[in-house]
Amino acid sequence: MVGGFSKEIKIFQCLQKVDIPQKDKVRLCKQFSEPVVAKSVAHCTKPNFKVQTTLDASIFYFCKNPDHIVETKEEIAARKLKEEDEKHDRILYCKAVAREAKKTLWHKAREMEVNLYDANDYFEIYNDRVKEKLYYSDEKFVPLFAHFLTKFGLQIPKFLFSS
Repeated sequence: MVGGFSKEIKIFQCLQKVDIPQKDKVRLCKQFSEPVVAKSVAHCTKPNFKVQTTLDASIFYFCKNPDHIVETKEEIAARKLKEEDEKHDRILYCKAVAREAKKTLWHKAREMEVNLYDANDYFEIYNDRVKEKLYYSDEKFVPLFAHFLTKFGLQIPKFLFSS
């Protein structure tokens, strides 16, 4: 019983700033889960949202049909920009990891006749028998990089463990 009460308090806090009748706030608390109500309220209180009948009717509609909530063009553009920034940051990080490893392992690699080559889009590790190419855009670049260093008999630099 206590868990249900705290759930209703969270939903009610979400509804405090919304200008709808008290009885509708209570009904929303009892009928729907917190994430559904929060998502519906956030959608219906956007500045560019056009209320069809009343605000409470719109909130109830989207609580009943949460799959009808669609991103605005601005939200889609912002999400894509954020994803591109994260991808760019990940690529820069992978390049830095490869550059640092190359600097750290250069002498040992030469002794073992292993070549370390970093290009713009990928890092290549090869000897006379095996050639491996790792793309910086690969989300699993760091673990694969560590795996290939081991495969070629090179010790994994300590800085790779801290990431």
